[in-house]
Amino acid sequence: MNYFDLHCDTLTALFDKGETLKNSTCHVKGSSVSEFESYVQVSAVFSDSKKSDSECFERFSKVTDSFKEKNELKFISSFGEITENIENKKPSFILSVEDARLLSSDMGKLSQLLEAGVKLITPLWGGVTCIGGAFDTDEGLSPFGKKLIQKMIERGVICDISHASRKSAAYILDACKEARVAPVASHSNSFSVYPHPRNLTDGEAERIAELGGVIGISLAPQHLGNRNVTIRDVMRHIDRYRTVAGDSHIAFGCDFDGIDNTPKGLEDQSKMKELRKFMTDGVYSERFTEKLFFSNAFEFFKKIFK
Repeated sequence: MNYFDLHCDTLTALFDKGETLKNSTCHVKGSSVSEFESYVQVSAVFSDSKKSDSECFERFSKVTDSFKEKNELKFISSFGEITENIENKKPSFILSVEDARLLSSDMGKLSQLLEAGVKLITPLWGGVTCIGGAFDTDEGLSPFGKKLIQKMIERGVICDISHASRKSAAYILDACKEARVAPVASHSNSFSVYPHPRNLTDGEAERIAELGGVIGISLAPQHLGNRNVTIRDVMRHIDRYRTVAGDSHIAFGCDFDGIDNTPKGLEDQSKMKELRKFMTDGVYSERFTEKLFFSNAFEFFKKIFK
């Protein structure tokens, strides 16, 4: 089975636990990763809400350096490395940042993130920061946040609207449209299916599709439904996105190791194989299922990466 996931928080979770991927007790484990025929994971270093902006920046370096020192994970620098890893049956990890407040309104720090290999940034997470307003506010981007989006676009960094307020998301989408670049919502479900403020409106999903972007389905139970969520709830969000965004703009961004609980039957990443089997057993076609689990995200990064 081929698998491409747009968002997990495993890097930071492993660092905090003092574990490696090989001995992981997290949702993502070396043993399950190796079972996929082709495997690509966008791996975020997130800014801890309990830490200051500057502490989060220092922590980013500690997290990424720890994996480089262990020589356990090599973050890809080009699309060619992904295809080479697939040919050699090796996993690929794409480095991202979740919550860009770690920049502390210092644009010079962006260059340091990019030098470390960051390819995607989720600018917001919660509240109002130096970047602007997240989903739980009515605020848009700050002047620095707007400059950051423009600089990200100039430097070829993928813009992610997950966690953004409606105003912040609108600015990011407008900026991407003007620059003719494709954005993502790496881990966001459908507001029409379940009206959580973290979820995307139909209009936001349509705009991402129109711009050639891709949306990752999250497994966060609080964003899927009211309670006791199951695989059926995951499929309700997939079906809505198929209607408003089309079959070629949906992927998974499960948010493994960034969520405390998961839907029943999807306890960790190894269960994605069972999810695919369930979906292809009379629910979705093999062609659409392959697009959902792998090729939509694969084709997006093939188009974006230089």
